[in-house]
Amino acid sequence: MIEPFLITNNLMNYVDGSIPCPSKTLSVTDGVSVPKKNPNYPIWVSNDAYARMLIISTLSEASFHHVQGTTSRDLWLSLKKVYAPHSTSREYTLKTQLLRIKMHGDETPDAYLNRAQEYADALVAIGEPVKDKDLIMLVVSGLREEYNGLKTTITARQSPTAFSELHALFTDHDYMLGKTRTPIAPYRPQAFYGACPSNNNRITTTVAIPTTLVMWYWSHSITCPNRDPSTIRNRPSANFANTRAQSYNASANWHSDTGADSHVTPDLEAMDNS
Repeated sequence: MIEPFLITNNLMNYVDGSIPCPSKTLSVTDGVSVPKKNPNYPIWVSNDAYARMLIISTLSEASFHHVQGTTSRDLWLSLKKVYAPHSTSREYTLKTQLLRIKMHGDETPDAYLNRAQEYADALVAIGEPVKDKDLIMLVVSGLREEYNGLKTTITARQSPTAFSELHALFTDHDYMLGKTRTPIAPYRPQAFYGACPSNNNRITTTVAIPTTLVMWYWSHSITCPNRDPSTIRNRPSANFANTRAQSYNASANWHSDTGADSHVTPDLEAMDNS
């Protein structure tokens, strides 16, 4: 992929070593040898730096760590040393890694895409390039479950998706996913607070008593068998209201001196309809 750029800009001769680096000075002999600056040296340095910039711009972050050198020729030889040797085992390894690529639990989208791009670049270097659509399908199939919505979006698109578009799609998806997540406040049980005196009745300590414990203590205290028999209450039965109503003996005599203007009775026969 980089060779067409180098050839178009007349830089390939710097990379393949056809134009070596000239000396900084020239020796001018006119009776006495006098050093003189070589005008071709700064031109060569400028063109070689441009060639190095083009080479580095095409490398992935992972591939960048494998190249070294101060000239474009050095970078080119480093790349050939790392990726050029073509063997069946290396091709099998790279293709297997790409086919089984999965997004790790703590891996960011950018790191995941860079890892896939590294495998694709390595396959290009050995003459086994992967089609862009195949690379996208492999990357999409290895996404985590939280990106299932993005999977559907990419696979349902009528126009093919370019690999370079995935970065923007991931960014938009993460932004929308963050907006839909609303934090839920944790449940905090209510508690009653009471002051507990110490032994010398001078220092008090506030103790939190859960509501459920207070209700249980009240219910248990009125039915506890170890309590004073005269204060024990029986548990009300399901037909408690009906029993009270049936055992009530309504009186037809009304007491007018109670000061009440309304009366309640479970027996309608006790009402005076006159």
